[in-house]
Amino acid sequence: MPTSAIPAVVSLGAALMNKDPNSIFAVLSSRLGALELNQSITSDWLKLWQNQLVEKLRKLNASHVHHKDVVKGLQTETERLSLQVLELRSRFDEEGRGDVLQRVAAVEEASRNHSSNLTEAVDGLFRQLLATERRERQLRAEVDHMRLSHRIELMACMCLSLVLSSLLAVHCVTVKQQRSARRVATKAGGVGAESGSGVEDGGEYTDAA
Repeated sequence: MPTSAIPAVVSLGAALMNKDPNSIFAVLSSRLGALELNQSITSDWLKLWQNQLVEKLRKLNASHVHHKDVVKGLQTETERLSLQVLELRSRFDEEGRGDVLQRVAAVEEASRNHSSNLTEAVDGLFRQLLATERRERQLRAEVDHMRLSHRIELMACMCLSLVLSSLLAVHCVTVKQQRSARRVATKAGGVGAESGSGVEDGGEYTDAA
């Protein structure tokens, strides 16, 4: 249960202990309002978070596509340079110029290293994209769980409010019936007392005659 719901539960428990319908309805109304506000805030936050996440995913996808194109271009350039190096190597082998071949080999190695670094960077971006998607699914599941919990608590409070309303109505009807019965009994007792007094007065009058 969220920490924000603890005071409401304590207030509801105190109202139930006091058996005060007004306090019970006041606590239930306050709790229902808080639940509706929390659900509205959660929905707004979820929409904002989804919009931000979609924008981040769009940027990551665009960056991933861009780096992939760059890597493809570098791979093509590396293949072209490799062919040129092979041609130069064969040519310089024929001419016997070993120093130039070493410099060309160094350039080729540097180009390969650069291509490898870019490939690692693209792989890192792809892993980051996958981690972001996993985090999105996890957060979505947590938000759905929170929304379900709020709905369950809201329904429970509504059911409790209906039950208490029914009990209060039954109590009011019972009290009204008891009061009516008392009034009828009181009136019947008054009429009986008056009749008895009249009979006694008649007897005394007969004796005197």
